[in-house]
Amino acid sequence: MTVYIYTKDTPNSGKSTCTGQCATAWPEVTTDSTSPMVDGITGKVGTIKGVDGKTQLTIDGWPLYTFASDSGPGDVNGQGVGGVWWVVGADGKKITKAAPSSGSDNGGY
Repeated sequence: MTVYIYTKDTPNSGKSTCTGQCATAWPEVTTDSTSPMVDGITGKVGTIKGVDGKTQLTIDGWPLYTFASDSGPGDVNGQGVGGVWWVVGADGKKITKAAPSSGSDNGGY
């Protein structure tokens, strides 16, 4: 699934600011490991304690999320939502190229 960062989060703060309805629309990417190994990623992978108490993945200090409206691999329905949600590349950088228009801007928080 496509992975996103939320620019209302503060990188390296150790916490996510996406809670409540935001967390329902934007589920955190979780892991069972505190030292996850991720193939093909050149950004620095880490973890924080997520809002639900699970271990949430980070890249370059940014908490990572998926988007509930993405139904399969390659979907990018969350790209640019609210001007605060961005696909993150393997290098840990946000990708700001616009996604194809879906006609919806729900879930921006």
